[in-house]
Amino acid sequence: MDKKLLPVCVLKLLEDYSDEAHPLTKNDIIQLLNKYYDLEIARKAVGSVLQNLSDLGYDICNQKSYYLNERQFTKSELSFLINSILAANILTKNQAKDILKKYYQKKVHI
Repeated sequence: MDKKLLPVCVLKLLEDYSDEAHPLTKNDIIQLLNKYYDLEIARKAVGSVLQNLSDLGYDICNQKSYYLNERQFTKSELSFLINSILAANILTKNQAKDILKKYYQKKVHI
């Protein structure tokens, strides 16, 4: 993968693999970049990307490890959406299950 996409890749990893209970170290991020994007990057570069993302307004918390604090939806909003999908009369059980399956395949931590 092109290294120009590094900030996007790091942001995607933070979205998919981190939260307050599961922060990532720079080494974790380096390993995930290598595993999923075939990118080899120095620790210093990871720190620079994290700082740039933070400067752009992403809520990245740093306590010797990193996680994306702000999500697209809060836990209560997600719970409401999931319950609404499951209770929707216009969807069959299989349709509801497929929608939730698509969501959970993309998310590791909520």
